[in-house]
Amino acid sequence: MPSNALAIVGHLHVHPGTENLKLKPGFGYLTAWKRGSAYPLATPTLGIASIYFLRGAVASSQFTVALSTSGQFSVASDTSTHLLVDITGYYL
Repeated sequence: MPSNALAIVGHLHVHPGTENLKLKPGFGYLTAWKRGSAYPLATPTLGIASIYFLRGAVASSQFTVALSTSGQFSVASDTSTHLLVDITGYYL
């Protein structure tokens, strides 16, 4: 990927782990956003979801996220999560 890329496109794959299903059943979410910018809020307390998932289940979703001038982005989840980012392209 070139150092002047403005954004990346790819797939997010999450697996929150089976222990979270027992401790906190229901749905979870993960948010990806441009590093150095404010955390994007959908409500006063919840982030804008890049992917929703059932706790304890593997989920995947396509995403596009802007990059900082240093080529980075941030990720946050409402539960402990294993994350795989598969980059398939970029914007200049």
